[in-house]
Amino acid sequence: MSNKLPAQPSGVMSRDELLTLAEHRGGPHVSIYLPMERAGPQTRENPIRLKNLLRNAEEELVAGKMRPTEVRDLLEAARALEDDYQFWQHQAEGLCIYIAPGFFVQHRLPMRFPERVVVANRFHVRPLLELFTGDVYYYVLAISMGDVRVFRCGRYSEQELSVVDMPRSMDDALWPDDPEKQRQFRAMRSGQSGETALLYSPEYAQQTKEQLFHYFRQVDQSLHHLLRNESAPLVVAAVDYLHPIYAEANTYRHLLQEGVTGNPEGVQPDELRLKAWQLVEPHVRQARTQALERFQSLQGPAVRLLR
Repeated sequence: MSNKLPAQPSGVMSRDELLTLAEHRGGPHVSIYLPMERAGPQTRENPIRLKNLLRNAEEELVAGKMRPTEVRDLLEAARALEDDYQFWQHQAEGLCIYIAPGFFVQHRLPMRFPERVVVANRFHVRPLLELFTGDVYYYVLAISMGDVRVFRCGRYSEQELSVVDMPRSMDDALWPDDPEKQRQFRAMRSGQSGETALLYSPEYAQQTKEQLFHYFRQVDQSLHHLLRNESAPLVVAAVDYLHPIYAEANTYRHLLQEGVTGNPEGVQPDELRLKAWQLVEPHVRQARTQALERFQSLQGPAVRLLR
């Protein structure tokens, strides 16, 4: 029996990934949870903890009448992590590993777990339900012709992100090597008293819409590198007429149709977070209810305790 499967990408676990773990059947299942030390000499304890938990798993599997050669093959991919220097350099608050015959997945997650290994006939996923019953996160794109900001937000906090190759403004996106055109565009905006007047001026309306689409497409392409493995909601904060243009340029599947309206330039990050949360919360509540109902059907009374 071989278990030489690659580890899956890390990141915040999606609902579908969680359901896949809960539904998985076939052979013994090993679930490992580890709190991660992320700084200082204590980081050297991380691979040691994993080694000890794998030893405990091995003993339980052998006690369950599994042959030692099968146990070695089953745990091979996880044991390879013990000496993987690069793997231990990029950790989150917690690490969870799931092993079954022909199945190996690891996730670095933004929550700490009690150190534990569980060997059973299915994966032990109850610690992960906090991802759906606790705090959630979402992204806010605050965009105007003159400014672009991206925030990763939780229920009570936000963090501005630096996105690789993200244009800083419309003139930066369309004329990065032409300072004169940038100057003319900024003067035209200020001379017509803001973005609304510029867009709806008959002389510039169609041209400006086309330019906005190309600008937004560049922003979307930059966000793709940040969000390509994500399933968190994205909320756009912009003046109202920009929302449909951005929606047309967007390729991220989890963009909310609703957006925060109004010019976001100069708006404080916490105000943007609060306005976006009012739009995100109903979606979170619905997803949480659906996930818990599904888990209730899959795992019975243990999940009902979490309601």
